[in-house]
Amino acid sequence: MQAIVTRTASVAREVFFPALLQNLAIFLDVPCVLASEIISQQPLIAFPAPVRYKLKAQTLALYYSARTSSDRKPL
Repeated sequence: MQAIVTRTASVAREVFFPALLQNLAIFLDVPCVLASEIISQQPLIAFPAPVRYKLKAQTLALYYSARTSSDRKPL
């Protein structure tokens, strides 16, 4: 995890999320990582059950690689 912080600490703001996701994918050894933020949430009527929400999200960055773990590149 320290390597992820070290590799992303010095990158410019506009490439922060792509760099973060690439390093996270390599660390976790997964081919795809998605980062998004919730931009709105509206409660659905759910009485007396637990409240459920309708969420809207915006994608911040996506990393996908079909290559081997040593060959991964950001989109």
